[in-house]
Amino acid sequence: MNAYFGVTPAAAVLSGIPAYSPDGGIRAVGAVAGITHQLSRSFGVFGYAGYDRLVGDAADSPIVQNFGSEHQFSAGIALYYSFRM
Repeated sequence: MNAYFGVTPAAAVLSGIPAYSPDGGIRAVGAVAGITHQLSRSFGVFGYAGYDRLVGDAADSPIVQNFGSEHQFSAGIALYYSFRM
């Protein structure tokens, strides 16, 4: 949690945001949905979309408050190949 949401005193001086040392715990709650479509016997495509809401110490971080958002969206698409054995 500290690696992504913490601010050391030295970094606080350089950035102008307050120092922050988060505790452990739940970082986010969310959901993801995906779909797979087979294009042929060997190839297919996969896509997904997700949403996470930062909570607790992660949401309270001055990095999130000043430069980011508690609402985190993600999406992706991939082409895949299935090997036959």
